[in-house]
Amino acid sequence: MKNGESISASVSLPRFIVFGALKSMVKRLRMCGVDCAYNGGLSLPNTILAAISDERILLTTVPVADTFRLKVVLISESHPDSQFKHILKLFPSILEGEALSTCLVCNYRLENYQIGTSPADIPPSVLDRQLPLRRCPKCARIYWDGSHTERMRQLIKNLIESH
Repeated sequence: MKNGESISASVSLPRFIVFGALKSMVKRLRMCGVDCAYNGGLSLPNTILAAISDERILLTTVPVADTFRLKVVLISESHPDSQFKHILKLFPSILEGEALSTCLVCNYRLENYQIGTSPADIPPSVLDRQLPLRRCPKCARIYWDGSHTERMRQLIKNLIESH
């Protein structure tokens, strides 16, 4: 994958686009390493057009007809955990994604990052422990394994185990 390129379906993982009330699915799917697009400012017709042009599966709470060019998953569950479990049942390959490998903000694949001349964005405690760092090539957000990543891993594990 080239720098700055969005996550691809190279591992044959599904690629999603989320509409409306399912915004909480975006972070959960990205935490699992799944390519999940979201633009809260898009109307449903524009989201459908984006799904077709990017060959993504549309996740929505609004009934939309499947076509030969558009795959739609209607989510009727109201709780995010139930919504995620529903998606896992339909797409078990999600579990094959590399967890915590995707920028939760930009949906870009994280790259290994070496501390350069400006470690100002990195807390001293992280620098002291010399934790491995990863960086989003689009937004430059820096990620490291800390208590927050352990909580995310536990959330994913709990959702999978209860699936």
